Amino acid sequence: MSENFNVANSVKVGEVSLININSVQMMFALMQMDLAKEHKNNAKGLIEQVKANQDKSKEYATLISDINAVLGTDDGESAQKSRATKLASLKDRCVDLGIPSDSSYFSGKTSLAEGQKLVQSLQGLQEEYGTKNQTIMVQIQDMLGQYNANLQGANSAVQQSNNVLQSLAKAG
Repeated sequence: MSENFNVANSVKVGEVSLININSVQMMFALMQMDLAKEHKNNAKGLIEQVKANQDKSKEYATLISDINAVLGTDDGESAQKSRATKLASLKDRCVDLGIPSDSSYFSGKTSLAEGQKLVQSLQGLQEEYGTKNQTIMVQIQDMLGQYNANLQGANSAVQQSNNVLQSLAKAG
């Protein structure tokens, strides 16, 4: 007595309906493909985060360069006043990137040492984005590894299904 058993009668994987699939190997392959798609989409999201962090890091680099141009080398009283005026024009950009608006860097006089501290503060904030990107890159590598493993699993399942069909065709 032979009985047809449809294992996929009510199974749905992601957006793929498995109603007409009678092969466990093919069901497994489709589930692996769905997981691969999920890992790929997660990796794309992380790549967008890296791009955003790189853009932010470029903003820091540009601001640091602009501040270094303002600092000069003279530390006389007139140079301090001039430096403070020029730094005040960069205040909004500094505040946008994490420097407190009430900072002494934007007062009436800014010594060369204070200007260098401002640059160091911005460099420290910029380095945080580099560290974040390194962490995200590790996560991307993990996602891509999982993606590849899922594709290999799907390929293997399809190959097994084909082998079964070939064996049945030869036996028949």
